[in-house]
Amino acid sequence: MSDQAALRVLRLAEKNIIDTNHFRFFCYGNVIQSLSEGIFKKWMEYLLNSSTVRAISIALDLFHSYYIHSRRSKYILPKNLTFRLLTHQLLFRKPERDQRDQMDDYYWTEIGKEFIRLYPEKSLELADKMLEHFGEDGTILEGFHSEAQTILNDIVRQFPREVWRKITKYLGPPIDSRAFHIKEWLRGGRFFEEKEGVLILIPHEEIWKWVNEDVENRAWYLATFVPKALFHEEGKLCLAREVLVRYGDREDVRRYLMANFSTEGRWGPASLHYQNKKEFLLEFKKKETNQNVIDWIDEYVSVLEEEIEMARIGEERRGF
Repeated sequence: MSDQAALRVLRLAEKNIIDTNHFRFFCYGNVIQSLSEGIFKKWMEYLLNSSTVRAISIALDLFHSYYIHSRRSKYILPKNLTFRLLTHQLLFRKPERDQRDQMDDYYWTEIGKEFIRLYPEKSLELADKMLEHFGEDGTILEGFHSEAQTILNDIVRQFPREVWRKITKYLGPPIDSRAFHIKEWLRGGRFFEEKEGVLILIPHEEIWKWVNEDVENRAWYLATFVPKALFHEEGKLCLAREVLVRYGDREDVRRYLMANFSTEGRWGPASLHYQNKKEFLLEFKKKETNQNVIDWIDEYVSVLEEEIEMARIGEERRGF
């Protein structure tokens, strides 16, 4: 496609002779690869100034094709234009009419990966926008593990301390919908998932500093979203254990950590599942030296013994 032909398309669109949907035809093949960057940017400006979700979806598709998909492209992502596309307001609010294109997530994520690689200093501004709208229905960040969240994961890896300080502005308590989604992202796996969260990437001293500013409201809250893993490993901190070491004298911390570890999926007989958990805890206890941790294990084992007994009664009734 020639620059002259592309300009004609743009002029027709500006005069409302054709609508933005016409640009969708140029998303296929390598039609736009022959365009000069100057003309392509004019197309982008037109689409970004549109007030429709469909136009922004087309912009993502074209942008990905021009700068990312074609490895022969001689152009690199322009910083300001890319940032405007990634943070466009229509991507961060629920569409009123048009449905978001199912490929938006993928294109946004691929563009975002290249953007934070090229412009790490701009990444924190992108993180701000993402955290502000984290988990909102209908946005690019909808759901618990949207593809777009991988960009925020990468930014945390680059700037863990700085992003944590941004996270705490929205984390709560109080716990609204955004705070709930953020804490589940920090925690990682939910129910049947075994997905590692990003809390382990945050410098530990930053976490304890945050809790110690308001132990009454934050110690138990942290217990709800630390990774549900217990281990003794030299050179590696077990966050769940450390929560108990520091705050396990509090009944609410012990209770909420128990609830955290009990949020899970399972297969097979419930009694066997609880028995395996009990045996793991008792084995872990053999190497444990901290009294807070030992007390919590004893409490949890007591609860599990009741669960085992109830599960066995139910299984016998069902003929298991």
